[in-house]
Amino acid sequence: MNLGAILDVLGPFGAGVLSAASPCLLPLYPAFIAYLGSNAKSLEGRRATGLLGLLVLAGVLTTMTAVGVVLAIIAVPTSRLLAYATPVIDGLLIVLGVLLLAGRNPFERLPGMRVPVVANPFRQAYVYGLMLGPIA
Repeated sequence: MNLGAILDVLGPFGAGVLSAASPCLLPLYPAFIAYLGSNAKSLEGRRATGLLGLLVLAGVLTTMTAVGVVLAIIAVPTSRLLAYATPVIDGLLIVLGVLLLAGRNPFERLPGMRVPVVANPFRQAYVYGLMLGPIA
């Protein structure tokens, strides 16, 4: 392999590694560490903890693959729309953030949804990864 090909591989790999420090993911690390700590008694050995990490990764990859496929399918017909929708969506998110900072939650009157509880720590790890995927 020549140097250009190596850099073509290392560049995206390095960007992926650095994305773990993104402002979107940093707040999720304490929850993940707390999750691992809360299951430490029910899981014995380093293999079980490593398996939890792999299951979280599997959940993240599942979600990211699904989102990638959906975006690839709809990207062609909606490419022109995104030029207009992105600033509008950004504006709505800014307004929502300001409202939440001011103590006004526009969603508090909406009905909630019950999420089924998964008792098995290995299944919990996979579901955690599924939820982490869109954020990543």
